[in-house]
Amino acid sequence: MRKWENQQVLTIQKTEVISNLYLSNVIEEKLEILKDDGEKWQIKVKPYEILTLGAEKC
Repeated sequence: MRKWENQQVLTIQKTEVISNLYLSNVIEEKLEILKDDGEKWQIKVKPYEILTLGAEKC
């Protein structure tokens, strides 16, 4: 497996509007609920990766 040197970190703050964030596919199926640190989510994104996220309010 190749290490991605140019990997970026996407940071999304937790707000009153967004309480859960999850990885999704293009037909919006929930694949994986992402863990937060209480205040924000940090998602590592590889170069040229297309990332689909869903947001929920609980």
